[in-house]
Amino acid sequence: MDVPERRGKKVGDYAYFIHEHLTPAGSWQLGEESEAKQSGQQEQVGGGFMDRAAEEVERTLNQAMLDIFADLR
Repeated sequence: MDVPERRGKKVGDYAYFIHEHLTPAGSWQLGEESEAKQSGQQEQVGGGFMDRAAEEVERTLNQAMLDIFADLR
């Protein structure tokens, strides 16, 4: 998706940059809002978020597939 205020930029450009460069995956530090979010939850915020999301889905995928196939019987 285009970012209207930043000609030629896409939302995915930002997501990729944050995923790769923001701590804990990279050297850029969390901003004030991200630090506040982190202090209020157990889940890690910041860089590497796409890997963490994929791991979360993977943990439940096998059981979800088994449930779907069981419903087809």
